[in-house]
Amino acid sequence: MADLQKELEEYISLVKTGKTPSNLQSKLEFFDLRGIQDGTALDNNNKKADAILIYSYIIELFQIANKTPNPRYFFRRGYNYAELGEKDKALSDYMRYVELKPGEPSVYNNIGLFYLASPIGILT
Repeated sequence: MADLQKELEEYISLVKTGKTPSNLQSKLEFFDLRGIQDGTALDNNNKKADAILIYSYIIELFQIANKTPNPRYFFRRGYNYAELGEKDKALSDYMRYVELKPGEPSVYNNIGLFYLASPIGILT
């Protein structure tokens, strides 16, 4: 995880300079694959905060590159936020996922469970 995190940080810094690296598309594909693999491994080892960090870096990199991040990152990050009790962040990520992939039923299930477990009036 530390290697991927360091590589993401360095690449984000490079892209933020405004210089578009010639290998941008291949790096985005690499980070997309590694982000899901490493993030899921962290999820499975109950390292929720580390998984959130990886997902956040991937989302940031895609946004800086003016590309749409894979919706899975919002779903996975939202799930981890919910597991850590950060309900507003979780709901925000779930709603972003809905914007990107409106027909996916699993996110609606999570949102419904989220509202079911919340006291009335807390979420608007």
